[in-house]
Amino acid sequence: MIARLGHSVRNLFRRARVERELADEIDQSVEHLVEENVAHGLSPDDARRAARLTIGGPDQVKDHVRDVRAGAWLDALRLDVRFAVRTFRHRPGFATIAVLTLGVGMGATTAIFSLIDSVLLKPLPFHEPDRLTMVWEVRPRFNQPRIETAPMNYLDWQQQVSAFESLGAYVNGFANLTGDGPPERLINPQVTPNLFPTLGVAPLIGRWFAEPEGARGRPNVAILSYELWQRRFAGDRGIVGRTIRLDGESHVVVGVMPRGFQFPREGVQLWTPVDFRGWGVPSRSTFYVYVVGRLKPNVSVEQANAELAGVSRRLAETYRENANASAFAVPLQQDLVRNARTSYLLLLSAAVLVLLIASANVAG
Repeated sequence: MIARLGHSVRNLFRRARVERELADEIDQSVEHLVEENVAHGLSPDDARRAARLTIGGPDQVKDHVRDVRAGAWLDALRLDVRFAVRTFRHRPGFATIAVLTLGVGMGATTAIFSLIDSVLLKPLPFHEPDRLTMVWEVRPRFNQPRIETAPMNYLDWQQQVSAFESLGAYVNGFANLTGDGPPERLINPQVTPNLFPTLGVAPLIGRWFAEPEGARGRPNVAILSYELWQRRFAGDRGIVGRTIRLDGESHVVVGVMPRGFQFPREGVQLWTPVDFRGWGVPSRSTFYVYVVGRLKPNVSVEQANAELAGVSRRLAETYRENANASAFAVPLQQDLVRNARTSYLLLLSAAVLVLLIASANVAG
């Protein structure tokens, strides 16, 4: 491969020398055949004529050699580019239309592919994201094949499902931020203290939540998003330990998450902790808890689902509210794009079709 690459470079950038060597080789071959023909009794003129007939016309031989030697496609590309530039120079109107047509096709395709690459192809920005899953309940009684879980079921999964290294959870919510500027209504998920360690994302400054933060009667704390920290508090690194007011109550800021981190949805501005263990014995028929699990190393989603099914059966036998209920895990990235995957792929197909139409128009 290295030798062929070297020949390709030589054939492309030392064309004059290569062409001279090719002409010399053809002449030497002709002379060698002439000598053989003379040795077989032909006259010099007849010997040269026979040699030319055997080898063929010099131009034909050169064309054949150029077609098969290393880097021939590069040479053809060079000639095509020269021809295209010459054509465009003499027909600027056509050149402008061709460039704009191809630009629209390539621009649309590139933009859509960049979007799909960031959403569908790139791994999530978490530690070992292939081990992360969402865990959902199945409730046939309510005709729900996929639903959030009840908090008490989440606590039982934590204790009884061994396939997960950790199980974090969150509930969606909002909070009103007041003081140090105009009031704002912010997206504020309440998360269990182990959610961020489960995801494997460390704060930019400060710390994660720590148990028993989030339990009733404990001091109120909060973690800010990078965007809120920059916009509302001018990126002050002394924000950790300061007090902010959320829904009229004081909260101590314990950390700031890295730039771009907005789990579980875009637009999240801050997080507060929640601990379901201090909530008494709520009903198992209320479903509002989202569960994120990190599988143990070398444990598959299928193994986790088999264990979840077994635990669900035991809970169904113990609690009337859990009758016929089950649970399953699905990889986190697959879950996040489940509703958009088909739309994105259709969008990419449309963009590729636009590019093909643009190319066909220019070629025509």
